[in-house]
Amino acid sequence: MIDEVREGNIEACIIKDMSRFGRDYLQVGTYMEVLRKNDTRLIALNDNVDTLKGDDEFTPFRNIMNEWYARDTSKKVRSAFQAKNLAGKHTSSAVPYGSLKSEENKDQWVVDPVAAPIVKRIFQNFLDGKSRLETEREFAAAGITTREGCRWVDSNIKSVLTNVTYTGNLLLQKEFIADPLTKKRKKNHGELPQYYVPDTHEAIIDKATFDWVQSEIARRKELGPLANKALNTCFLTGRIKCGYCGLSYMHSQRQNRAKRTLRPDIVETGSCG
Repeated sequence: MIDEVREGNIEACIIKDMSRFGRDYLQVGTYMEVLRKNDTRLIALNDNVDTLKGDDEFTPFRNIMNEWYARDTSKKVRSAFQAKNLAGKHTSSAVPYGSLKSEENKDQWVVDPVAAPIVKRIFQNFLDGKSRLETEREFAAAGITTREGCRWVDSNIKSVLTNVTYTGNLLLQKEFIADPLTKKRKKNHGELPQYYVPDTHEAIIDKATFDWVQSEIARRKELGPLANKALNTCFLTGRIKCGYCGLSYMHSQRQNRAKRTLRPDIVETGSCG
């Protein structure tokens, strides 16, 4: 919207209140200056602000109060979530793939008879030594899609394989909102406590199988590309490293390229050379 204002394509902006325009008072002040320079009218209905009538004298004060209110509300919401976590209650309305909300109790999850076999198949493929890429190709060929009807991709499959929820247990506060103004979620790597709650719902995968899969994931990660049978590897895979960045050289065939002749004093190196 600000870009459109700078282009002169907007004559007036109408918002519900100033908090919808922005809760960081410094950013709002910057945007207000852009609007003034481009003769764009700003109307905030609930705050009775209309820059055409000069009703924005208290706008800076309102912006500061909006930011304080947003941060205070975030603290209260986080405290409520932590209280639920301590009580062993999940704080997300999203139900993991493979489960459904119970008809009798919306806070209770039950096994989805349609999706649960897909979850089991993902784990079984991994137990059989298949890579995530092989499972992705297998599901694509069979027309198996996600809950939203999208293609299963590597990140989806990895998320299933590493989600302890499928064992009937919960690990709470795996993510958190670092800044209440940006609302961006961040993975919890020890910044906040996590809560492990056992036996909260019906399991799809037993805990022993899940733990073995996690150890196998770690082993394959350590082994690198040689652990993935779906990749085109050779006896040199992972053995030749770049002296600058430490990454492995990759086999690559390039076609339709003009033949180059290097000067005798130039030695061709890797991508970092």
